[in-house]
Amino acid sequence: EEEIRLMAEKGVSVSHCATSNMKLCVGSALNYSAMKKHGLNVTLGTDSAASNNNLDMFEEMKFAALLQKYHYNVPTLLNAKEVFEAATLNGAKALGIKAGLVEQNYLADLVLIDLKKAYLTPGHNLVGDLVYAAKGDCVETVIIDGNIVMENGRVEGEEEIMEEARKIAFDLIGRE
Repeated sequence: EEEIRLMAEKGVSVSHCATSNMKLCVGSALNYSAMKKHGLNVTLGTDSAASNNNLDMFEEMKFAALLQKYHYNVPTLLNAKEVFEAATLNGAKALGIKAGLVEQNYLADLVLIDLKKAYLTPGHNLVGDLVYAAKGDCVETVIIDGNIVMENGRVEGEEEIMEEARKIAFDLIGRE
């Protein structure tokens, strides 16, 4: 716990990559309660496609929260609001970016969610639903710094981008 206190004292941010850590069996469950106690900024990450595969931040929120609850046997540990903030506001804070909040002088970085998806029903707790039930395919629109980059679930040039990525990946795999 002394290391956690020192990290907090120095303003360090920690990126929790629960899915990657579980897949690769590295490390242990993050000591979130100690980090919270010392005011450490905890963020969420995926640790790249090499160890996470689908890079779905909704899935990452769910796994991060469930891992804490299961490992420490505390059902209230890393609650939905806390894990949502780790995935949004805390990540922006770690990078020194004014984002993660809908407020004046903050970047207009937003996602619009299709709340009519069956897995988001009945919809009585939006943050809880986003953390424990949502999937990446519920994102309809993505706005970055006020610019629409995805609309109706589609990115302009998406097919060409994916084809180019496949070619590059296979080229890299073929190298020795």
